[in-house]
Amino acid sequence: MPEPTSIIRRRLSSPACFALTLGLIAICAVSAGATETTVRPQYDIKATVSLQPSTVYGTVSVQFTNHSDKTVRDAVIFLYPNRFSADKLTDLARPFIHPEEEFDEGSLTISEVLDDGYPTTQEPVEGLRPGIAIRVRIAPLKPGQSRRLGLGFRTEIPHRFGGFGEFENQLTLLGGWHPYLAALGQDGTWLTTGSPPMADYQVTIRPTTVMQVALNGTFRAGATEFTHSVSGTPYLSLIASPRLLKATRQVGATEVTLLLRPKRFAFRLVPGPDAAGLIMNAAEEALLDAPAGVPSAPRELLLIEAPLRMHLIEPSEGMVVFSDRLYKTFGPLREFHRAHLVEAIYQEVLRPRLAKLEAASDYGWVAEAYAHELASRYMDAREPERRLLTDWLDMFDFLAVVDRFEKVPKIPFVSSFFQQTPTIDPGDERIMTFNGPRPPGRIILSKVRDLVGEDSFDEMLNTCLTADRPLRACASERFPGQGINTLLDQWAAAYPTLNYWIEEVDFNEPDPDSNGNRYKTTVQVRRESSRPVREPVTVRLRTIGGSEVDVKWNAEGEVALLSESTDDRVYQVYIDPEEKLIETRRDDNAWLPRLEVLLDGADIAVSSTQFGFGTNIVSRIYQDYRKDLALTATYTNRGVGFAAGPRFHFGEPIDVTRYRHNLHMFYSYTALDSDFDHLARPNFITTGNTAGLGVRYDYTDVFYDQNPSLQRQLRLHADWHDRNLGSDFDYVSWGYNASVVFPVVTPRTLIGFQAVNNFSRADGDSVVPNQGLYSLGGSRSIRGIGFGDKLGRNLFVLRGEVRQSIYPELDLNLLDLVTLRRTQFRVFADGGNVSDSAGRVYDPSDWAVGVGLGFGLVYEAAGFFPAIAFIEVATRVDKSDQIDDVQVLFGTKQSF
Repeated sequence: MPEPTSIIRRRLSSPACFALTLGLIAICAVSAGATETTVRPQYDIKATVSLQPSTVYGTVSVQFTNHSDKTVRDAVIFLYPNRFSADKLTDLARPFIHPEEEFDEGSLTISEVLDDGYPTTQEPVEGLRPGIAIRVRIAPLKPGQSRRLGLGFRTEIPHRFGGFGEFENQLTLLGGWHPYLAALGQDGTWLTTGSPPMADYQVTIRPTTVMQVALNGTFRAGATEFTHSVSGTPYLSLIASPRLLKATRQVGATEVTLLLRPKRFAFRLVPGPDAAGLIMNAAEEALLDAPAGVPSAPRELLLIEAPLRMHLIEPSEGMVVFSDRLYKTFGPLREFHRAHLVEAIYQEVLRPRLAKLEAASDYGWVAEAYAHELASRYMDAREPERRLLTDWLDMFDFLAVVDRFEKVPKIPFVSSFFQQTPTIDPGDERIMTFNGPRPPGRIILSKVRDLVGEDSFDEMLNTCLTADRPLRACASERFPGQGINTLLDQWAAAYPTLNYWIEEVDFNEPDPDSNGNRYKTTVQVRRESSRPVREPVTVRLRTIGGSEVDVKWNAEGEVALLSESTDDRVYQVYIDPEEKLIETRRDDNAWLPRLEVLLDGADIAVSSTQFGFGTNIVSRIYQDYRKDLALTATYTNRGVGFAAGPRFHFGEPIDVTRYRHNLHMFYSYTALDSDFDHLARPNFITTGNTAGLGVRYDYTDVFYDQNPSLQRQLRLHADWHDRNLGSDFDYVSWGYNASVVFPVVTPRTLIGFQAVNNFSRADGDSVVPNQGLYSLGGSRSIRGIGFGDKLGRNLFVLRGEVRQSIYPELDLNLLDLVTLRRTQFRVFADGGNVSDSAGRVYDPSDWAVGVGLGFGLVYEAAGFFPAIAFIEVATRVDKSDQIDDVQVLFGTKQSF
């Protein structure tokens, strides 16, 4: 058979050559410090890096050993960039993922695959999302034998924020930019979930132009070509840019290098040190004041700024990659950023040691967990009284918006503020977890703490941080008989859908062991999980005397029967009082049910012709988002009043706190403002009050209401006012309000339409009071017409609006309280009529028309909370004598 002509020509031509090569590879692996019993994959990568277009292309040669006990006839190759060929994002996430909100596809294509120098075939891997992996056929490979695969590849880098993308000519490629081999299981099958295996790399980088290049902690300024070896790492991180700003500082024996992105469209009106100075200071203090357990700092530590928007820090194997918005937040919140940065530094310091000790499947989460514990110790020593964000939120837990914010935090950099999350990679983007989701390492290790107790856990951690064995072995030795390895397997897997509830309680039975002086309470707790799991569960008993007694459930199974004796009578039991468990619901965690009263938002409407304020107070079972009792208080230029009644929320959830379908039934009472005039009937004055029954049905599919790009909303309402219910007027009113918003070509350009159609009718000899009539003007009707200029019993209005987001992205910082990110231009036209005749409202020849322009500001409050505010200028155009009458309106979020 003739020798193949291709990108790679390397063959093992004889048993002696094979043995020699395998021996050399093994020696190299041992010299690199590996303790694995099998030879790691050996990569030889030659890659060309281009910014215009954003691509990486070249060849990969990987030699691997069949360390299973079966003959292998294929190999699985991952093509990670194809993960970015499609995205379904919420309106919140889109601007933090896609610059200019435009989706750009990433891809990795294979031009040739060689099995030991000979061409072979490839096919998709079933059961995985399309394109992310291929299966290549190879000649039979017996246990203990090695083989070399050769691949030609081309990676198209998407224009994208985050750990894999290009933005403003900077490539940030934190793993997976080349094809890589899947891990091989002991049974001879290739593992298609989980992290990449540990490997050794010989890499040659050839930039098409002079660039600043960083590769796994090695930095080359003005690089044209360089070769670098990396041993014992699961992936390669590559950052390339024409220009990075460099600063260095000697910290003990460590040289800290900080690489920053050039600033564009940036302005900072803030006294004191800038973010770069704060970052360098934080790194210095973290190294000098490191707690016990942190290994000796390396000779070099590389910190690199990257355009990260959803995650503050990205794991990067050899360097610390942080967001260009790190520390650009309100002063009191900077300690949260510091804690995250310190954790990343400690993880990088721990990395070389853990890469030698831990199995590839554990390495990622163990490094995260250790680093988090060490960073917590550092922060506790620095600030013994420090509070987590959840502690701050507890001070305002009477606000429903705080509860929703805590359950569904619609902000970037969530993990910096909220520790409890079921997955470390919610977008399935990171190379270590995109095809095998798992909880953060801190969550896994926290379950060990809850199982063994705080003191025993601290002793274990102190031992394992300096031990020469993996965490699993160390923990098992420390706590024999606990089944730690089995539990870690459960806890490190994808987090299950989980719910606990109290099935039955026997309160305060006489305790026979205390001669009737104590009371025995027995609780039956049930666990419902999408897969078998065992985790520590605390059940708290609350007594009339004020004391609280905790009992633990650590066993397996679905049901637990827990008993405890108390001096005082127990009146309530509830599960997980400190909310350490990540459950799908908590409203069934207590008996008797826990109740809460919350201030559920406020609504303010202000323009040159109207003023209104309203607020809701709701009472519900603790965190039961399906039903509540609501009291709404309002004050407007029509009157002051309230509405009270039950609300029901059902159907498909929008998030864990909100539902698409909402029904509100209520009794209302309003004391009318006698100064509210009907301009068309100046001598018609209505005073007194209105009272009656009402019902509202609302449908919405809006996840993020600041600037929704694809929404549907509908409100149906009906109100019956009657003297028998306390009203001075007998009349009914009903109608609907429907709106839709959708993008045109791009999410930057939105078109919205709204239809408002309302009716009212008086009963008997009564009238509809002025204050109950519909207004043709105002911010929620025809803009450009005064709120009270024209009133009527019936209303029909059509509103249309075009909203255009304007880029580029801005960084205009005002005292760290408000940072302007982008702007939005809008034009609108409203038309319709109001009349006492229902038929006339549909006659276009009699319609009033208002048009206007608006300007929106998309900003971040305190550096982390995205929001929008707008101002609009409108005028009436259907009457020439009113064109010069300008109305100014402003608001937040979107009215439709």
